[in-house]
Amino acid sequence: MNGFLFRFFSRLYKSARRYGSSKVLNIALGLKHTSVCPLSIGHGVDFLSYHEPIDSISVEPFYWAYNSALKRRSDLIKPSFLFPHPWILVLDGHVRTNGKTSKHVQGSDTLVIGPPSSKKNFELLYSNLCDRGMRHYDILLKKNILSSSIIEDGLLETFWGKKGIHSFSSSLHSEDYYFELKAILSSYDRVIAPCFSSLVVFARAMGKEVLPLLDYSYYYYEGHPFRHPEWDRQESDFYVKSFLTSGSGSYQVRASRSILGSDLSIDFERSRQDYISILGETKHYLYLDPRCPHSHSSDLLLRVGLAMATGRDGILKRSFSSYFKLRPSLVRAVRVFKNDWTFYASGAQAGLEITEVPFVLGVTEPGSGAEFASEGAAADQDSRC
Repeated sequence: MNGFLFRFFSRLYKSARRYGSSKVLNIALGLKHTSVCPLSIGHGVDFLSYHEPIDSISVEPFYWAYNSALKRRSDLIKPSFLFPHPWILVLDGHVRTNGKTSKHVQGSDTLVIGPPSSKKNFELLYSNLCDRGMRHYDILLKKNILSSSIIEDGLLETFWGKKGIHSFSSSLHSEDYYFELKAILSSYDRVIAPCFSSLVVFARAMGKEVLPLLDYSYYYYEGHPFRHPEWDRQESDFYVKSFLTSGSGSYQVRASRSILGSDLSIDFERSRQDYISILGETKHYLYLDPRCPHSHSSDLLLRVGLAMATGRDGILKRSFSSYFKLRPSLVRAVRVFKNDWTFYASGAQAGLEITEVPFVLGVTEPGSGAEFASEGAAADQDSRC
């Protein structure tokens, strides 16, 4: 193992830094919590709905598989390390942080998991909850994916406040994310899920009552062209069906904990040795998808240099004109109207409406909640149920 090269390429090893997964792994294995973690791990929770594990073709040379099914699939792509999901390690007390997590202030015993943040999505959600007679709840929003207009308008802080609803946010880039999330979810008895968020699984794994809003749809942006991965239902149905039901019974808890790897028999010292051994056997410090024509192009060294200089690995996977948006025809995005529950239950394109829109930097960014320029400010922000 060449530790220097791992440290050299660490600028591109971003996957496990999200949510502080690398810190959790390093503490669990008795390593320095700042040690380089050259593993990719699926963002959120992989429900085994796709043939390829989520983020398995990321540039990190190894994959963190948190259940046996993921390991079988990821081993076909890159070497993998079988170890429970960070949430299980934190939830079950295998890992503790020396840092102080701030005390969570709550206004209700019910927590709503917010959709991708936008004025339109907030209005749709507020209306849906009003129709259900729900008036007393807190709402958790993801602050890391916000359009510039939301930041400028202060919508995150003002929209729900004007409705009399206590709102707060979380950041995927906090190295103590899972520790903070555990403190937050522990404060509530019930979780309302408008979207099929990973927090549904995390809350269920804690034994919390979860109510999915099966009739809620939201808008968000994706890159153009929008292609959804091919479905694989053989192993995912057991989990998806459990997440579609309300409640906190043993069936839902078992399914949530199982998919996160709680049933793995883990010897932490042996796992530490296996991890070090896997890293020591590497011959490649970046994973480049062999199916991508740019992975073996004549200008690959130039691409690697640019990726290292900018800290962005997208240049390794796309043409220069596409990545830098040099051609007007490439400057497009799509607005997706999606019902997560219909989408995952059907295993097809049901629950999706797709509209092509211009790409606007800071506004129509992939993953952010969709805005509607003609609407202006969210209507009637001071009105309440």
